[in-house]
Amino acid sequence: MGDLQRGSVLARRAATLARQRGEVALVAHALSSCAAYLLVENRFAEAAADAEEAVRLGRAIGAE
Repeated sequence: MGDLQRGSVLARRAATLARQRGEVALVAHALSSCAAYLLVENRFAEAAADAEEAVRLGRAIGAE
């Protein structure tokens, strides 16, 4: 479980750093990773929020 927890922390940090730098595509990618980790942790509402933001950001930049 330690690896999952570390991965979750690193994904959240990546999202934060990308957001600070204005890297929208990287924020979306990192948030999708965050959502996946949250699903494994059975934190469904938080996972849904991260996934929804990732999709919204992806659409905003024209990613498919």
